[in-house]
Amino acid sequence: MMGTYLFWGVIAYVVLINIITFIVFGVDKYKARNHKWRVPEATLFLLALIGGSIGAILGMYTFRHHTGRVTVESRVGLRGQGCPRYEVILHED
Repeated sequence: MMGTYLFWGVIAYVVLINIITFIVFGVDKYKARNHKWRVPEATLFLLALIGGSIGAILGMYTFRHHTGRVTVESRVGLRGQGCPRYEVILHED
């Protein structure tokens, strides 16, 4: 019984954090286009890190948000999966 609640709790958390992350990426892109104060990049990375990596990647491609930068894609994708050390390998400047 407790395992069922835990399972659905984890599912709900993952879905919710990915929806929130997707929305925040959209808000940031909207603010960028309208020359307003933007969401800090650290906040975007943090949302991906705490479970919103799918929402971050979908937001990046839906809103064309930093899609040309390999570093952002690698950081979001790999950090979101708990692999921060691989960022050094994929980092291109």
